[in-house]
Amino acid sequence: MANTLDNFRKAEEELEHLAEEKSQLDLEEKVVRCAIISTAL
Repeated sequence: MANTLDNFRKAEEELEHLAEEKSQLDLEEKVVRCAIISTAL
């Protein structure tokens, strides 16, 4: 049982980490899009 909880916590931490990475990538994508648009004007 303890092993299952430990695995669950590890998976939860990994999911949080991936969500943070996705947020960062989404932000970077928005910055790149804005840069492309501003150079096209």
